[in-house]
Formats: sequence, C-alpha cells, structure tokens
Amino acid sequence: MKKLLKFKSMPLIRKDGPAKEKDSNQTDIEALDRHMFMQKARTRLKKELETIAKDPFETWSIGPVADDPFHCQGTLLGPPGSPYSEGLFFLYIRFPADYPFSAPCVYFTTRIYHPNISLNGTITLELIKDNWSVGCKIPSIFVALNQLLLEPNLATAINREAENKYKTDRLQYHQMAIEWTRSYASG
Repeated sequence: MKKLLKFKSMPLIRKDGPAKEKDSNQTDIEALDRHMFMQKARTRLKKELETIAKDPFETWSIGPVADDPFHCQGTLLGPPGSPYSEGLFFLYIRFPADYPFSAPCVYFTTRIYHPNISLNGTITLELIKDNWSVGCKIPSIFVALNQLLLEPNLATAINREAENKYKTDRLQYHQMAIEWTRSYASG
C-alpha cells in the first residue's frame, strides 16, 4: 500500500501578487471621503435649485422629489418652431453623489418622438454623455435639451425609426412628432 503524502494546504498565489486585505482605517477614510463628496454635491445642488427657484425660467422648471436634491423632476416646454412647441414634457433627473464632477442622468418621462430619445425616455445628449465639465450647471442641461429638440443630432441617434423618418421624409417626421406631442405632452 502506497503511503499518501500530506501537504499543508497553501493559498493560491495570484498573478498580481497576494490578495491584500483592506485596512479598516482605509475603509473608514474612503467612507468619509464619499460622505464629504456627497455633502459637497448636496450643498451645490441645493444652492443651484434655490437660485432657480428665486429667478425661475419661462421655458423650464426643476424641483427636488421628496426634498432630495439628488432626485429631481423637471418640466420643459417644447421650443417654438419645433414640432414639440405645443408640448409640456416631464423629465426625471438623477444627480450623482460626486456632482458636478460627473454628469446627471436625465430621462424624459413624457413620451416623445425624437431621434435622440428612446421609447423609454433615455436621452443621447452630448453634454451629459461626453462634454460634461465641472463648470456645467442645471441650466446648461435645459439649454442643451432645448437645442436638441430644435436640431436632432443624428450622429448619436438612439430611436432608429425616428432617425430614418427624419432622414427620408422630414414632413412625415414632423407630423409624427406633432401627433405624439398632442397625444402625450399637451395639458
């Protein structure tokens, strides 16, 4: 009978070196950093929202949902000269904990027929996708949305049907956008 050798079990060695356990102090510091970032973001958001409330804009509005400045509801009037001009569109805006270093997520909650807005409200907007900077503020978002409603950006289209209509039959595209606006965005 062969004698089995017993080996003491050894931990596997990782290619990138041994696994490192996080020091509890490091974890505490990271949590404190996140909290400080979030507090700074909350302060900035509250200040921006208060400024807007004191001097509101005619074509759009924004306010926190349940007093949480990280979750806001916005409204946007369709711009004159666009097929959306008779509409009032609602938006949901979620600001990240590291705002303004990261862009907010913006969604249309009102259905809208547009090449850059999906059927579930997702928006492909250059400002919040690629061109966000720390200097951007809430009004920047609404200015960019207004411009997008006036001039779709086909390079970043997400609604292929609307994109194809816009490219091939502009009149039919406008009629469809007007019809959707009347159906979903009129008071």
